[in-house]
Amino acid sequence: MLMEAVVNGHRARFVVDTGAGYSILDAGRAHSFGVSPVGANSPYGEFANLNGVRYRVGFLNSLRAGAMDFGSGPMALFQPADADDGLNSRLNGENADGIIGADILTRYKAVINCY
Repeated sequence: MLMEAVVNGHRARFVVDTGAGYSILDAGRAHSFGVSPVGANSPYGEFANLNGVRYRVGFLNSLRAGAMDFGSGPMALFQPADADDGLNSRLNGENADGIIGADILTRYKAVINCY
């Protein structure tokens, strides 16, 4: 499922993936959204280890989708060259900027109605 969102005031597209434990943002597109990797002194850590792959961490000042305000927070920044083929095909096939995963969905008690 695709979700139109706004990252730091910029339009973005995310794949909503209830099976993904963490949300991620394409590192190559992050700069255009005003998202930069955090430094070593960040309370979120400089790197995230997701499924055995090490990703830089960026900080989003604002993430919104429709009337929902997800606020600010860290998000893993993935490099397509480092990602597995399944991840790349999902994002490229949908022309998406990232994935909204269970970390955000459960925090906000998302209900997804499919009919």
